[in-house]
Amino acid sequence: ARLSGVRHIPMNEVPERPAELDRDQPLVVMCRSGARSLRVAQFLEQRGFARVSNLSGGILAWGERIDPTLRPY
Repeated sequence: ARLSGVRHIPMNEVPERPAELDRDQPLVVMCRSGARSLRVAQFLEQRGFARVSNLSGGILAWGERIDPTLRPY
C-alpha cells in the first residue's frame, strides 16, 4: 500500500539517507502497523529532527479510518 505524494524510504535505509528529509518541514513516519515507524521517528528525533510524528496504528489504521479503498497488506 502506498499513499500518494509520500516519499518511501525503507527503515534500514533511513540512517544512510537523512539528507533527503527536510528538517524544517513536519515529517510523518509510517509503516504497516506503526511499531517500526515509531522507532524510526525516535531515531530521527535523536538526530535533530524536531518536527517528527509517527502515524499511530500505521497504514492499517489509515485504511480503516481515512481511506477504506486502501488495500491492507
